[in-house]
Amino acid sequence: MSSVTGTTYDDTAAPDLFVGTDAIDTVRYAAATRAVYADLSTGSAYKLLRILPFGDSITYGVIGSTTDTESGGYRTLLQDRLTLADVVVDMVGSARNGPAGIDPDHEGHRGFTLNQLDAIDAGAIAAARPDAILLMAGTNDSAKDTSTTMIADLRALIVSITKAAPDATLFVASIPPVRVGQQAQVRADRVDAYNDKMPALIAELAASGRKVVFVDMRDLDVTHISAPPVDSGLHPNAGGYAVIADHWYDALEARLGLHAGAIGQDQDRFVSIENLDGSAFADRLTGDAGANRLDGLGGDDRLNGTAGDDMLIGGGGNDVLDGGDGIDTASFSGAWTDYAITIDAAGVHIADRRDGSPDGTDHVVATERFAFANGMFAIDRIANDVPFATNDIGLAKPAAGTPALDTTGNLLANDTDADLALGDLIRVTGVHAGTAAATFVGIVDTLTLDGSYGTLTIATDGSYRYVVDADRAAALGTGEGQDLFAYRIADVSGSVATATLAITIAPADAPAPVPPSSILYTRAGTIDGSSFTSDVLTGPAGANSFYFDLSVASGHDRIQRFETVDVLLTSAPLATAPDGRVVPTGDGSIDFDGPGGSADSVTIGGIDPAAGLRSLGIVDGLSVYAAGAVRPSGAIEGTLGADRMIGDTADTTRQVYFVDTALEIGLGNDRIERFGRHDILVTTTALPDGNADRIIDFGSDKILNLPTGNLVVTSIKNAALQKIEYDGTVEHGGVHYYVYSLIGSAAGLADLQPG
Repeated sequence: MSSVTGTTYDDTAAPDLFVGTDAIDTVRYAAATRAVYADLSTGSAYKLLRILPFGDSITYGVIGSTTDTESGGYRTLLQDRLTLADVVVDMVGSARNGPAGIDPDHEGHRGFTLNQLDAIDAGAIAAARPDAILLMAGTNDSAKDTSTTMIADLRALIVSITKAAPDATLFVASIPPVRVGQQAQVRADRVDAYNDKMPALIAELAASGRKVVFVDMRDLDVTHISAPPVDSGLHPNAGGYAVIADHWYDALEARLGLHAGAIGQDQDRFVSIENLDGSAFADRLTGDAGANRLDGLGGDDRLNGTAGDDMLIGGGGNDVLDGGDGIDTASFSGAWTDYAITIDAAGVHIADRRDGSPDGTDHVVATERFAFANGMFAIDRIANDVPFATNDIGLAKPAAGTPALDTTGNLLANDTDADLALGDLIRVTGVHAGTAAATFVGIVDTLTLDGSYGTLTIATDGSYRYVVDADRAAALGTGEGQDLFAYRIADVSGSVATATLAITIAPADAPAPVPPSSILYTRAGTIDGSSFTSDVLTGPAGANSFYFDLSVASGHDRIQRFETVDVLLTSAPLATAPDGRVVPTGDGSIDFDGPGGSADSVTIGGIDPAAGLRSLGIVDGLSVYAAGAVRPSGAIEGTLGADRMIGDTADTTRQVYFVDTALEIGLGNDRIERFGRHDILVTTTALPDGNADRIIDFGSDKILNLPTGNLVVTSIKNAALQKIEYDGTVEHGGVHYYVYSLIGSAAGLADLQPG
């Protein structure tokens, strides 16, 4: 690298052209207010833009309203396209969701209307400080509002947003169509009319000086909308989100200078520039084929020298330094003893141990030299790292009716040393029985040591064999025992670490009980947690049965995620609270009284601990339980068997009748008697409404066929009803509640109080 110092140029807030001299010239971004992405090989730089995706569940990324909500929607696909263009943006917002690998920030709120978005936009914008806003909203308004009301609400929202962020560019998109069949034709017509009124509104507001742009997405059609059973006909499918992402990308390209390698109005160009100084933010600085000096200054930077003999300076923050080709140098402000330095297959990790950690923790790859205040070091001069030993476990457990088995393993399999990639070695050098302080017995090749219930033979390469002594193990009877050994490992430099090996001597399992023959057990998606081991139980997508045989010791299990359509099956009833609920203990578990006084339990992830589980009754000898929070507050529920749910004779009290139709089990043939003008029927799936007139017709037999069984509903005078009225749907805790009442009654959604 030449030592002739040339000119230092300071970046401005406008696009700059930096033309260097014949000497070594530097462009400095110390005053930048955003992260800088500068590349000397392409001769270009831009400032990181903050983009706020704003809207409802389509911005959130819902494909299926209950089954596919975490795709990230267009946000994932838009970021994929930006990555292909080698462009990075900062997605901002108070909400976070989507697949791993994307920037998950956004301001998409499921179920929000235009007015609800208008109520939060000022606060969201103040927190996010966006340069661009991607607004798609109105789908939820189309359920009831006219297109005239919707466009007026959109106007108010745009005015509010542009007032809160006058310098940001607001991109307003037309909304996707709705699928007729799942949704009424009148709703589809409202969406079309709303979309057709947008261009004139946006043009008017843009002419008044607001930075607002219409993004026409009216080429979306119903083939881009998710079909049943995954969705209600409102949300785009994967193909629809791809079209939306393409439209957003094209709009950014047209209005924000997006092209391969850059975005935004403040884009700089370099000619004959050798060095770059970054900003106080998380910069990405890239060199060219020559010898460059890249200095990240503050922030968590990524510096890539590419080719040439480069100097990389991370500065403050946790930086990634990649020298690329050539003989490259990573420079640090302190002496090498000020840093904790480790090496592994991924590279060199250098953590500043000084007060305040001024250099942070840097990850360095493809770099040959390390410059410290007290000298230059090559990789092979960096200090040795001590090994790390992890505790080991083994199990000696016979099959039923056979003597205890031995067990084998390797102690070094889970032990590490950061220098192994450089040819360092670790070996077992000593062992002693028990965990109390004792002198390690050295190992030259192999060593055999006596424990409480057997003998351990161990080699320096970590391999071991433990053999149970049947006579000593007989004292355990049907219980368990444990032998403990402490061991020591060392690397070539003599650095040591210690850990323990715990061998459990367990009795054989009792013969497996005969599984139930009930269809609730034999159906697909049943997971049996009755084994003695403590298991983590995870069901596949859809409705699952989690079964526990309380006649055997089942250990301490955990159901990873108990969905609202899942059921818990037990071979005997569980202890319940006075209201019939099974409530977890303080540590979140449900205790079982196992055989022989064994204390078994299951912790159920995904349920509300306060609501616990609700009993659905007993069928085929199995006690059946479902999530307690699903049942609406104060509801009379149709459970297993033929239930009679009886209302008050005077029809003066609001009564809520509940059938959990989303459960894929047969609940039996039920009867609601004295269904009055104050009462509502609540289900968790929509009742069939063939002509979409919101009137549910039971048919001439006056029997309503539900997914879980049949239902007869009688009036206050105990006459069987043939029709009821659909009042609407509300979502709470991931459950969709469908509410029905007498035709023309005042009862409805307002009478529902979720559990």
